[in-house]
This record gives sequence, C-alpha cells and structure tokens, in this order.
Amino acid sequence: MAILKGLKACVYVAGQVAREYNSDEDLQADGLGNEVTKYVESQEGQEFRIEAGAANSLDNTGVICMSRLAIKFFVDGAFVSYLYADSGTIVPSKGREYCDHGARYLQRFEFSKIKTTEEFPNNPKQLKCLVDSASKLGTISVHFHRVSGLGTSAGDYDHEGLNATAVVPEKALKGSTASHSSKLRSPEVVNPRQSVTCHLMDPFEKPYAVINFKYRSRNALQIEGIIPRDPSPPVDAAASTGGPLAEYSTEDLLRIVRERVKAESPIVKHEGQERGKTLPRDARAKREPDSDVEILEGNSRRNKRTKREVIDLLDD
Repeated sequence: MAILKGLKACVYVAGQVAREYNSDEDLQADGLGNEVTKYVESQEGQEFRIEAGAANSLDNTGVICMSRLAIKFFVDGAFVSYLYADSGTIVPSKGREYCDHGARYLQRFEFSKIKTTEEFPNNPKQLKCLVDSASKLGTISVHFHRVSGLGTSAGDYDHEGLNATAVVPEKALKGSTASHSSKLRSPEVVNPRQSVTCHLMDPFEKPYAVINFKYRSRNALQIEGIIPRDPSPPVDAAASTGGPLAEYSTEDLLRIVRERVKAESPIVKHEGQERGKTLPRDARAKREPDSDVEILEGNSRRNKRTKREVIDLLDD
C-alpha cells in the first residue's frame, strides 16, 4: 500500500492487493513531497478496484492528517469517482456508478489489452489529441483534498465513464511502454449512496497529495527495468516435453537463440595456425566434419557469400 503524508491508497487485482514496485518517479515527483508513483502488474481480463483513505490522525512521521477528505479517482486520465472519507476509513472505487430510472448501477473496472493500428489522422490537432490521450493509458491517479463544511445532499452523484480508446494509432504510443488500458464491465444493480456537500480547502487543480499507479504487463515491467527478467528456459528440456516454446514471446525466443548460439558456437583451431595469425586471403570456406556450421576461413572476396546458422529449437 502506498502511503504519503498520512494518506494511503492501493490497487486490488482479482480480489488481491497488487504488489507495488518503486520507480524513478517514486521520490517526490513534484519536488515538494506531495506526489508519489508506484507500478503494479496487470493482466488482460482481470477485474480491479482502487481503495484510498486517511490513516490515523497522526502518522509515524508526526504529520497531522485532516479528519475529512474528498478523494478523486482518475483511470486512464478519466475522472471516474469522487468520494468522501473520514479519518481512519477506506473508500473503494470499483467502477462507474450511475442512476437510471430510479435504480443505481455499477460497471466494474477491468484491464484490457491496448489495440493498435498503423493508421493515424492527418489532422495535426486530432493527432495531438490522440497522443495526449494515449499518454494517460495505463495510469491510475488518486487525488486527496482536505475539506470543511460537510453537509448532506438529496441528490445522487453520477460518476463519469472511461475515455473511449478502443484502437490507438501506434504513432500515438511512440516511446510509451503502456500495455493495457481499462474498460467497463456490464452494469449490475447496487445499493444507492448518500451524497454529501463540502468545501475544498485545497484547489481542485492542486490537491493536498497525489498517489499514482502505473499498471503494466509483466513483460512491460521487465522492459522498463522495474522488475528483473525471467531466466531463460532450458531449451532442450522444453523441446523434449512437447513444444511449450509457444508460451514465450518473440523477444524471449530470440534471446534464447542468441544465448544458445553463444554457448554452442564451435571454436575451430587449425593445425599450424598460431593464435592471432591472420589467415590467407585466398582461404576457402569449408564444412567441419559432423557439424552443421559452415566456417568462413579468410577474407576472400570470392567467398563473400552470407552463411547462416539454423538452429532447430525442437531437436531431440
């Protein structure tokens, strides 16, 4: 759970608290100690929710916490929830809530894989808008405001939905490692909430504290260096068990090939050849006995044909 100035927030994925990873942005992102950023792992199709609230009146650093808070939740840049919390209480943002014909409905959050297209608008303004929207994908942000003048309201606040980003141009995602966005599940009936009114002591655009989460696939977290890469699988063992290589990404397979080539590349020593001695320019390419690797000896222009080594990852 991320804690800042006596305030806390966390992400639940599939009913469990998501493990949080630190990032370079973790240390006082705004330079004032009012913002912190964590990474969490996401998987397509998993339901998630965000929980946030105030800790006790005094945290372990001696910072005094306000007893009443207004908490704003943003997902992929969209303002999705606005909830009130007393000191020591936690409030959940599970999805979009709205009223229709006297009933209240909830559409829960779910991780969804970002779909991309090579097409992009020629209009610079439209492209700029898409780039701005794409830069917010894969993000969850919790804004805390101190409040006063609490009152009740007879109205029922409708939470907003998510931004529509079904297909994103690849050009708009340039430089981003975002792998997932969020979508809303089918609506379900829930109990109505009581709405409150209050006065914000902190300006809407300048919250008292901000806790951010960036959600990424495991592979994306490894690419960013947030978590270490998985060790290369034993290729021979994998091949003998019926070809589970399909479970690995193209990047992992290429890494396996490079490591195997490096480990199995033959070192050929020719009789009478001293270490470091350059072979004659007219030397010919020859095939070593009992080997599938062609070794190009020398630098002859006549033999400047490309030689490739083919590795069968599923050999016996």
